[in-house]
Amino acid sequence: MQPKQLETAVLQYGPVQLRSVTPQDAPWYARWMQDTFITENYGGADVAFTEEMARNFFSHRQGKPSFLIFRTQGGSAIGFCELTAPDDATQSACLAMFIGQESARGQGLGTAALHALLAYGFRTLKLHSIWLNVWAGNAPALALYRRAGFREVGRRRDAWRYRGTLYDLVYMDLLAEEFETHAFSNSYGL
Repeated sequence: MQPKQLETAVLQYGPVQLRSVTPQDAPWYARWMQDTFITENYGGADVAFTEEMARNFFSHRQGKPSFLIFRTQGGSAIGFCELTAPDDATQSACLAMFIGQESARGQGLGTAALHALLAYGFRTLKLHSIWLNVWAGNAPALALYRRAGFREVGRRRDAWRYRGTLYDLVYMDLLAEEFETHAFSNSYGL
């Protein structure tokens, strides 16, 4: 399934706004990818991520469902989210997201961004399922995804290295009908 080509999209939900990424957003992403918390939990700990790498990354995401997350109050960029690996046969995509701005973590902004991205994926892109993976020791992310209705569907053993220790990668998914009937989808008037 090819995602619909997007013009610069802006999606607003509760305390966050999602805006399609542009190569000009590279400085934010490059800075976040140098944060130890992000690299240990999202990936990239073994790469010295540069602005040029971020510009290249974003240039390949033009017209795809890849977004910067902004606070609606103050308008500052706080994170990144996207739907990737679209599959025509199953009408599915993979979700990835993080809150890169340390001061914005723990305030419910990731929850709001997840609401927005799921609503967009299921209602606008008409996906049947959205899946993700997260390392088994990332308790806050696992709790967020479970609250959103995601279910664990499998594990890849010892597939994530965190501070010298190997952990399982937990695979989770959510179906469109589960999203629509779950209380999570009704937050922020989605």
